[in-house]
Amino acid sequence: MRWKIKLSDLESALWKSWSRETSADPTCWGEYNNAWGQCAVTSLVVQDFFGGSIWCLDISKHPNPLISAMRSHYFNSVNFYRTIDTYVEVDLSESQFGPGRHYEVRRYAEPPQEKSREYLLNNKSTKERYASLRIKVSRILSGFEDNLLFEEPIFINCLLLALNSNCQKGQYGCVVRHRGWDFIATTNGISELLKDWSEPVCIRIRNDILSRTESMIGCCDHAEERALDIIRQKGWDPKKCELYVAGFRSNGLIYIKPEPVFTCLRCANQLYRSKIGAIYVPCKERWAKMTTEEAVETAKQFAMQEKVLENYQST
Repeated sequence: MRWKIKLSDLESALWKSWSRETSADPTCWGEYNNAWGQCAVTSLVVQDFFGGSIWCLDISKHPNPLISAMRSHYFNSVNFYRTIDTYVEVDLSESQFGPGRHYEVRRYAEPPQEKSREYLLNNKSTKERYASLRIKVSRILSGFEDNLLFEEPIFINCLLLALNSNCQKGQYGCVVRHRGWDFIATTNGISELLKDWSEPVCIRIRNDILSRTESMIGCCDHAEERALDIIRQKGWDPKKCELYVAGFRSNGLIYIKPEPVFTCLRCANQLYRSKIGAIYVPCKERWAKMTTEEAVETAKQFAMQEKVLENYQST
């Protein structure tokens, strides 16, 4: 599934990102034990980067009331080798129980049960804590700890929207500002009519289609396309609309560009034909404004592989 991130780098980023805000037990959380209450959201982030499954231990019968009050503990099972059916247990928040106590905790637990991603994210608090942790971790791994774009509310909103995407490759969020004060927001995701191309794996992954080429082959509605649908439904004048797009690349890292480019010809052409007023893309430490003509011209270069997406990630 994913990708080129080292497990040790992810673990380091998690240690830097865990906080009272991301803990299931903020009252007992402290910097002396920053892994406390982080297991559910950590297991979701590990799955984002390494795939695999999430497992749950019932620890409600543990004799330590502080531990039993947590009720459950989550960890991951990951196949790092891809080609063989060998799964490795990964528990990056086990340190919350203290040195060597993970096995003692298991002694009082029932056998672990597999839990779906949807099960965890169905809890509103878990979903909010996960989103906060995922953005912090991705920001560190992407090398953007000091990037001023993260002070921009629209940029953070795009990232939060992107986390709702069920696309198996890049996840993107789109915010449209109309006349400067009205807003709409959407994300990319699997199209109902094309979902057979996503089962069990996205056709672009299955056929190893190079990113930003063959743009009509895929199973997702793009965030920009969905935004255009909403603009039409609302009866807004496209010329008075400004469109902002940001999100995560297929490697799970945040996509910020080193120069103003628009990489999807399919969307660029539709935005041009709809006469959208302006397009904003994340570039270095700011939003860069582009015309629809500029979007089409740069997207053509990616479609023809004159420019390659892998070279357009800021660091």
